[in-house]
Amino acid sequence: MSSLLGLLSEANRPSWLVGTVPMGGYQYDANLYEGPSKPRPMPMMSHHGGRDSIVIPDGCCASADNSESNCVLDIGIKQQTCTSVHRAFEMWSHINGCSSSVLDDGTVKGRRVAKVDQDKEPILTCWKGKECIEPTNFCLWNNEGHSWGFQFPGTEMTQTWMEQIFHRAEARSRNIVKDKILDVIDDEFSMTHRSIKGKCVFISSFLVLMAIFLCTMHSATKKVMCFIIGNGRRRKSSKDIS
Repeated sequence: MSSLLGLLSEANRPSWLVGTVPMGGYQYDANLYEGPSKPRPMPMMSHHGGRDSIVIPDGCCASADNSESNCVLDIGIKQQTCTSVHRAFEMWSHINGCSSSVLDDGTVKGRRVAKVDQDKEPILTCWKGKECIEPTNFCLWNNEGHSWGFQFPGTEMTQTWMEQIFHRAEARSRNIVKDKILDVIDDEFSMTHRSIKGKCVFISSFLVLMAIFLCTMHSATKKVMCFIIGNGRRRKSSKDIS
């Protein structure tokens, strides 16, 4: 189920999902990884048993005559081509923008990989994506089946990986909240600035109009006064002549 949730489109993927850890199962349909609704990057760490007889590592798909699946319970019967668990990891690497994938020798911080005699098959083989947008890891537990026995052997390394992912998600969430707060402050400042600017423009326009009005009134008053004084002088001159 976690593998399917991780491959949902951005519109359908739950907002609380910050990473996916498929264990003993994965999605066989290549279109989910590479189709037009290709999901956005997400941290992914996959685990699979090398001797899994339910979901075989080479992939589940239909037989040549489509009569049955190569896996039990007709798992993957709708798929014409088998998608191996390693191929699924490579497609996840592509989703997460990795430049390539390489063997993980267990030197990643916080991991502890069990060692066995060199003459025997290693307990697990891990791969990791390089230069990825999001962490991308896959471990094949060579001697494990589908049920993982009494306890999943990679508990410690998976816990460390998940803690790192949750810390990253928490930090990103804080940054998002901080950015939103800053955006609100910036919007308020911009609105206040625009309001002040609008008031200043209004006041400036009002003062200009008042200045024009006063100048016009002064000019008109001056002309009226000159006209009145001129008429008074002409009347006085006429009386003196009489």
